[in-house]
Amino acid sequence: MKTDPDRFILENTSVLSPPHVPEIR
Repeated sequence: MKTDPDRFILENTSVLSPPHVPEIR
């Protein structure tokens, strides 16, 4: 299973943290 770390983190952050957190940016 190959998954980009960036995408994995982005998806996890979106699910764990609300969409108003500027962590992804």
